[in-house]
Amino acid sequence: MHSSQTNAPPEDGGIILFTSGTTGFPKGALLSHGALAHSVSIACFMGLVQDARYEEETGVVLPAERRSMATPAVILGPMFHLSGIMPIFRAISLGTTIHIMSKWNVDIAFDTIENVGMSRLSFVPAMLWDMLRSPRATPEMLGKVAYMANGAAALNPTLLEEIRARMPNCLLSNTYGQTETTAWTCSISGRAYLDNPASCGWAAPTIHASVRRDDGSEAAIGEAGELWVSSAGLMSEYVGDAKSTSETLQDGWLASGDVATVDAQGIFTIVDRKKNMIISGGENIYCAEVERVLADHPAVRDCIAYGESDVRLGERLVATVVVSPQATVTEDDIKAHCREHLAIYKVPRSVLLSADPLPRTASGKVDRGKFLKMRQGGRAA
Repeated sequence: MHSSQTNAPPEDGGIILFTSGTTGFPKGALLSHGALAHSVSIACFMGLVQDARYEEETGVVLPAERRSMATPAVILGPMFHLSGIMPIFRAISLGTTIHIMSKWNVDIAFDTIENVGMSRLSFVPAMLWDMLRSPRATPEMLGKVAYMANGAAALNPTLLEEIRARMPNCLLSNTYGQTETTAWTCSISGRAYLDNPASCGWAAPTIHASVRRDDGSEAAIGEAGELWVSSAGLMSEYVGDAKSTSETLQDGWLASGDVATVDAQGIFTIVDRKKNMIISGGENIYCAEVERVLADHPAVRDCIAYGESDVRLGERLVATVVVSPQATVTEDDIKAHCREHLAIYKVPRSVLLSADPLPRTASGKVDRGKFLKMRQGGRAA
């Protein structure tokens, strides 16, 4: 009997992952073996970049076992999402140890920092907020974390300033990608990130990114348009959905569905999802911009901005903000805060105060679709 073993061609399907579905019905994205290998390679390269930047900016040379890619991989994301899967693939490729947290728990996170030797923390802002409020968040404990990687949502300015004050030698990074791009499109870290905290950075090596108008032409510097991506990491298709596949994949490019800008340095900033833009009185309003301002109010724990039908305006901007039961803030206080930082037409017409947490997906993002269904059903404050 003759037997032989061959490697799967890079274009063969490797895994099907469902998109977050925060604004619509989740779709199954088929990612090839090649796309997964491409993502791991970029992650390893960017880790080396962050090591070099850490030494340059802090003057500290970390021992080999504490460098970005050598530290134990602690998996905080769900295993049906790239935030959980890709760190495991990366750890396997590098031979580092893997620790899986079954559910987010702030004490287990600190146990891992203290006992396992984790020096790199991948987080969503809500996780970091929990950690910084813990009595275990001492300067000594926080000083053990050399790298913090954000990738779910932009940090609001208040949280960013707290990190800078309490963790001055920690290198922050932000990464933008989608399931459809196998986790990678842009990245930024260190002082460049602190100088551009709303941005997601430059296109990663081997990845091309372009901001386009609705007619397909290239947008001007600073002009908002849809972000298109081309790389070896693009998904193969939406399984069983030829129509959505043909709309999203065109001539080797992927239409991300995200609105972005790019500056003269080539730094990209995500403005919002196209579906989250509302038109009120003829003016375009991006909910993410409003949410960043809302989140910077000291009494606001969480927030969401959205549009509701209005006979006169077409849509009216509404916000729901989560505050603690002890908070004395009022709707007028929140509106006054918004007027200080936003054009008047971007100030929410109504601000609803709630003590109930917003629904979230397993990857930590606010589940807009579920929230709006709750609103329509009259069950959300």
